[in-house]
Amino acid sequence: MNERAIDDIRAYHFRGGAHAAPAKGVFKDGVTNEGLEKIFNKGLEAEMKGPNKSHYCERVFDYGDNVRFTSENQGSQRTSWVMLVHSKYGDAITMFPIPKP
Repeated sequence: MNERAIDDIRAYHFRGGAHAAPAKGVFKDGVTNEGLEKIFNKGLEAEMKGPNKSHYCERVFDYGDNVRFTSENQGSQRTSWVMLVHSKYGDAITMFPIPKP
């Protein structure tokens, strides 16, 4: 996962991020860049679906611990589930917490 992807995930899916919003799931404060890499790599093991309408692939997976929260709109509940979105080449587009499917 490249630095731009990490920066984007931090901007959109961490509390206080420049683009964080009530509709977006967030990672728990304290999750390091290395932690994001581990979550990303675990996601690559999950079943791939897609491409979606934006021509990206999606993987939904249970990371196994609750270092994330669903969006405020979904009650800010602890979750171990993550959505990983990547290009057909495996480049990270985004990654964010979701409720258990």
